[in-house]
Amino acid sequence: MKFKVVEVYKDNLGNQIACTVMTETKTKIKESIAGIRIYFDTGHCINAYLTKNGTVHGKKGYRIPYITIKSATTYQNGFEVFSGHNLETLIANSGVMNKNSRDFVSGIIEYCKNQNLQGVLSISGLRGVGKTVGILQSILHLLKTGVSPADCTYITVSQVKKTTCKMLRCLLDTIQSKYIFIDEVTNISGLITDSAFLYDKYIMEGRRIVLSGTNSLVLVESKTSALYHRTILMNVSFINYNEAKRTLKCNLNEYVFMGGLYKADVFSEVEGMYNYVETAVVQNIVGTLSRNTAGTGLFDLKGIAEGKIRAIVFLSLYSVVFSSLNLNKDIAVTRLVNLFDISGTSLYTTDTLNEMVRREFGLVLQSKVTEQELTHILNAMKEIGVLIEVRNIACSRESKKYYITNQCIVNVLIKDILTYLQRETGLSFKSKQKGMRGFRGLLFESLIMTHTVKYFERYSDYTVGYYRDDRNREIDMVVQYTPEVGLLDDESDYLLMEIKMTADKDTAIVKSEWINDAEVHNQIEEGRVLKNYILYSGASGVFDGFDKRDEMSARYNEEKMDKISEKNYKVPLINVEYYLSNTTEFYRSVGFE
Repeated sequence: MKFKVVEVYKDNLGNQIACTVMTETKTKIKESIAGIRIYFDTGHCINAYLTKNGTVHGKKGYRIPYITIKSATTYQNGFEVFSGHNLETLIANSGVMNKNSRDFVSGIIEYCKNQNLQGVLSISGLRGVGKTVGILQSILHLLKTGVSPADCTYITVSQVKKTTCKMLRCLLDTIQSKYIFIDEVTNISGLITDSAFLYDKYIMEGRRIVLSGTNSLVLVESKTSALYHRTILMNVSFINYNEAKRTLKCNLNEYVFMGGLYKADVFSEVEGMYNYVETAVVQNIVGTLSRNTAGTGLFDLKGIAEGKIRAIVFLSLYSVVFSSLNLNKDIAVTRLVNLFDISGTSLYTTDTLNEMVRREFGLVLQSKVTEQELTHILNAMKEIGVLIEVRNIACSRESKKYYITNQCIVNVLIKDILTYLQRETGLSFKSKQKGMRGFRGLLFESLIMTHTVKYFERYSDYTVGYYRDDRNREIDMVVQYTPEVGLLDDESDYLLMEIKMTADKDTAIVKSEWINDAEVHNQIEEGRVLKNYILYSGASGVFDGFDKRDEMSARYNEEKMDKISEKNYKVPLINVEYYLSNTTEFYRSVGFE
């Protein structure tokens, strides 16, 4: 059967993007080249291709409600479009059908089905956390539930060829699908300030539009500019333990060290970490700045060379881990700036942190880092999802600290810092940890803090922090609940938690000596401490005395043992795997939520 192309539609660059096809029965259909739909009374269609002279050829075939123009899947203006049979083929060849879905996939599906969710859905997150896989799985779900393949369009945007919002709009005007998924949308220039049309035109027409991209910072910044009140932002950087168990089939030990990425992106050495941070963080910031000339709070960085941005990113990551390894763990922006030049203040070497990073990566700061520059970079890293920030809730000490959300990065940085110190100072592994925290404990704490912060992000009344006072008494994690303003009982409630990697109950109790200290409780801001917990690797239970009193007494004096035993009597010990797997049930049991 033969079809004649009777009209051709081109974009403003002259690229053919749509046409009208006339069948032998004089039926006219206008549709994009990537998915011309020609329907027959019999329900049959053809598998067709576009010839040089502008006609469409093919023969009768299987019962599907569309045909595919094989020669025109990729547009020359930087957009690759999949719809109909091409989209089904893409999904079939991607392997997503054999992978377990992350939690955010159900959020995409809910958005597609629920017309009351007003706005463009933006999926932001680090590279390698499964954004593209999740989008394709969402499309597959729609197809399985009866949505026509022709009613779904998946678009990817070229990284090399320049594309603009105007070009995207020209393309979307040729697409009739209700469900439109645009991957790597952050490669489009001016998206932060020029993307309002996605909502004003297409969402208002009843379409569903899902955006995603490697330079996820663009999507965050768009929410404060063109898509202000027009977007639903979902950051999927953090993969929680339940997701990792289900999708990666990993146990807790594997998750503690390597959790946070899917296997293709996992790394265990410095070179792999450098390459990942370069693409997922550095180029995320640089790409956002280079493709957007206005409308973002980052533009105070516009005058900074790419090399300086790169150096600040790596120095910041090293500084966060170095500060956490050091027993003095409070961090402020001013202190991080000072860590970039710690000559004479380090416990282990006179080399500066700047020198360490220069030796590892050849990165060197040619000029002083200002607090403003560092603040912008840290904020960008928080928005990308590679950092979280928690504050000290002690009344007497205003400070904060940062945690890296990706365990692969944390693991490599810890090993690299300790190896560097050993190489430069000649200290043995045991000696170089004197005055520093154990690296396994830091990994454990980083993981649990990130998990808890991410869990409570959906609740505005809850805050996760820590406690550290002027006497260096510390509690690893504090969960604070403050009711809405205007309620009669507006004091805060607190849960205090110590985080210990050990599976030994006695050791966990001794190392948590301040968890139930009356003076510490009195220092906490206005409110009440509801409960104290110790999260550790051993079995859940309640402390009712030391099991190995003689052995512990050999390490600590009897007076200290008696005080700790008395203060912490009946303190609950919670198995950390239970906590990570049953977080909702845990907090409901204590009246939070």
